[in-house]
Amino acid sequence: MFTYDPMQVYSPVDANGNARGANMGEAQVLHVEQCTMLSMLAATGGGWLIYLTRAGLYADLSPNTGAGAMVVGDTTVAYNGIYRKAGAPDTGAWGRVADLPNSFIKASNAGAGTANEIVATSTTPIPSGDGAALIILPITTDNTSSTVTVAFNGGTALTIKTNSGASVPAGGLVAGMMVAGFKVGTQFRLLSDIATSADRVAAEAAAQDAADALHEFRAKYLGALSADPSTDLNGDAVADGAFYVNTSSNRPRFRSSGAWNDPSAIDVSLFPLALINGKIVESHTGNAVTFAIKTQAGNNPSPSDPVGVSFLRNDGTYLGRQIVAATSITISSGSTLGASSNLPFHLLICAIDNAGTVELAVANRQVRTTAAGDSDGGMYINEVNAYSTTAEGGLGAADSAMTLYSTTARTSKPIRVLALASYGSGLATAGAWVASPSAIRLNIPGAKGIQLPIMGVAHRGNDGGQYLFDGVYTAVNFGTTRHNVGGCWNKSTSVLTPPAGWVKYSGGVWLDAGVDNPPTNLTMKWWKNGQTVESGAAVGYAPAGFANTGAMMYPTYRDLCDGAETYKPYVYFDNAANTNIGHVDSNPQHVWISWECGDA
Repeated sequence: MFTYDPMQVYSPVDANGNARGANMGEAQVLHVEQCTMLSMLAATGGGWLIYLTRAGLYADLSPNTGAGAMVVGDTTVAYNGIYRKAGAPDTGAWGRVADLPNSFIKASNAGAGTANEIVATSTTPIPSGDGAALIILPITTDNTSSTVTVAFNGGTALTIKTNSGASVPAGGLVAGMMVAGFKVGTQFRLLSDIATSADRVAAEAAAQDAADALHEFRAKYLGALSADPSTDLNGDAVADGAFYVNTSSNRPRFRSSGAWNDPSAIDVSLFPLALINGKIVESHTGNAVTFAIKTQAGNNPSPSDPVGVSFLRNDGTYLGRQIVAATSITISSGSTLGASSNLPFHLLICAIDNAGTVELAVANRQVRTTAAGDSDGGMYINEVNAYSTTAEGGLGAADSAMTLYSTTARTSKPIRVLALASYGSGLATAGAWVASPSAIRLNIPGAKGIQLPIMGVAHRGNDGGQYLFDGVYTAVNFGTTRHNVGGCWNKSTSVLTPPAGWVKYSGGVWLDAGVDNPPTNLTMKWWKNGQTVESGAAVGYAPAGFANTGAMMYPTYRDLCDGAETYKPYVYFDNAANTNIGHVDSNPQHVWISWECGDA
């Protein structure tokens, strides 16, 4: 009815919540329109005259001058509205002065337009004021462009925008939708943002993947039961590869060749579990430690009570092996596996497939080097690769955190991580195995922390410092490595050589230019195989309280590597005073980097 909403005209804040006063121009227009409406009501004796058509209104000139009337049902939509009489009774004429006071309008879309140029009609005119009415618009055809317009009642085409003002993505308007919005200037602004078809497809695919994974899991593991089941948890007939725990015997039973079997008859290649009917048991004596494979009942494996191990092939299938005899590995007294006294470490207990015979191997997964939490070294095992081992030797000399040790050296053998043995407080004397692990966790589906990703943090600063040169990229030689889990960072050359897979890296610089101007164009780059990969944004500003310094953050970058590629960080800056050098030699001036790699 009015050009402006009184609540908005006199609101103490704007649409963004900022304090404001009344808009005097809008207030003036509003008051004139209100006075006009009051005079029209007075001229008609306090009420409105209602007509279905404009022709019917025009035929009645009996009202006094200034009288008000509404046309509400004319088939010509533009004729509907509020009118005012000019002239004495039985003379003069009617003039349209405003839209009908409708705050909700349902439009019709008969498909007269196109997918990207919609033509719609309504029985009520679309108000000229912004946000004056909520309009419901049916969609009859999927849009194919990000530029979509709608024209109501033959009027000017309005560009359809999402609630946040973004263009509608192709496929965002789907046939059968009913969208709601307001006229805002030259736009038809929707009440909400809309998901793209790609978003919907991705969400549907993710939901289907989750449903498929759950269905598969419910077909494989049937829980704890007192007798052999005939159907799985999905209600389907039990298939080969399913298993459950029999509560009467406290042992697992497996479906193979159409029948339920005890472990001695199973084909372990059907199961993704690292250990089937098995566990890792630790014992120590004479400062040496032994890790052994035992059955769930605590006995050595035997032909009548075997333990199964599944090795992962690089084609995604499993190679099944059975252990039918005592199997263990001993770490001799004095062998540290790279651990330090009184500092935590974690051991990977692994199975080796030596031409069908399963043997054990041990490697240090993470080595703590300081009480503050620094770490260095430790192996990352990619189970689809073959590994070579070094003989433990039995002489107390197995001291590397980057070596896979077995009783007998083996070359290029399949491997499977069985468990993680954690020494949460370390050993009082590294190499004196007088305490049991604080925890041994089997590698089973859903187990967390068995294969931690390779990660690290290094920095250069008040550990000796380094001069960086103006106008050239300078390789940073990092003085301190805080974390080097997995050991793929070469501390001598400041080069990262991650295993095959994804690698993520980031960093930052805080550079001191001494008495000169702050450094400009400050940039960090990582070079891959001697060539630049990605650079950080040039910043060149002086942080508050630290004159003549510059700082920048290098955004996290992700790259796919093949296991033989190298990455090395460089820093570049310009100095307006041409002093030619910059410093990273004190607190807080630093160059720092971090990385994470490995697919676990």
